[in-house]
Parts: sequence; C-alpha cells; structure tokens
Amino acid sequence: MPTPEDIVAIARGYVGTPFRHQGRIPGLALDCAGVVVCVAKAVGVDGDFKEVPYGKHPHGSTLQGLCDAHMDRISMYGPGDVLLMASEAEPQHLAIASDIGIIHSYAKARQVVEHALDAVWCSRICGAYRFRGLDIAIEPEPTKREPKRYGRPEGGGTGWPERGIS
Repeated sequence: MPTPEDIVAIARGYVGTPFRHQGRIPGLALDCAGVVVCVAKAVGVDGDFKEVPYGKHPHGSTLQGLCDAHMDRISMYGPGDVLLMASEAEPQHLAIASDIGIIHSYAKARQVVEHALDAVWCSRICGAYRFRGLDIAIEPEPTKREPKRYGRPEGGGTGWPERGIS
C-alpha cells in the first residue's frame, strides 16, 4: 500500500517536467491535472480517471467534478493529499501537498515545481482530497527529524501539522 511519502516521492520525480496543457507524459509534458493523474496511476489508484477535456482556464466544476469522482474529500490534509485551488472565483488548479509545501505544474514557471505553501497559495485552497484506496493516518508517526513547516506554527509536537479547509 503506498504511503504519503511514496506519493510525494513520485510527484517530486516530475519536478522539472515542462508544462503543457493537458499533458500526461512525465518527463515530457504535464499540466496540474496531469501530475495528479500520473501519480495516481503510478501508485495504482488511478481507478477510471478519464480524459476530461477542459480549457486552459477550466470551468470551476470541471476539476472539482474530477476530484469528487475519483478521490475522497477530506477536511484535513497533509503530504500526499491533493489540493484543489482557486486563483480567481472558481477552482482551476490542482497540487499535491508535500512536507515542504506543494508540487504542481505551474504555467507561469513553465514546468512542474515544488515550493513553500505561503499565504497567497494557502488562500487559494478551496478543497482537499485523498486518493481512494489509501489508508493514510491523520497524524503520521513522528520522525526523528522534524519536517519543514510552513504557515502559522501549530502545536508543539513533531510530525506533519494537518491543515484544515475552511
């Protein structure tokens, strides 16, 4: 059974892949949905992700419908979970949460990137999902080395701080 670390490691392997609208070929061409679809296939939980045609600025219900159909909506997220984001009024972007921040194909960077989840990116999160068929604990076991954190400090414990969706 894949772990959150497996999901993040696979997504990290895509960093540097050029951005291409509706791209689904790791190392050659990916868009934000392509990162999620390819990670799902790599961990064996792709279900029946179908190619859904969408414009460069998809209608808000398009990506949310894809997420609702193939993943479980969650209220708290951590590494390996999928984040649905809205840069304007409607959800139009997907990213995978990591211990550093997020991994996503970013058109402005023209490639798949990983970066911190700063206040601007946090404000864009409008939903969180977990791949179906994965049994991921809400609070992973603490590690000897505390992971990098972002945003407001939470609690005093070790391990990943789960994030809520408002």
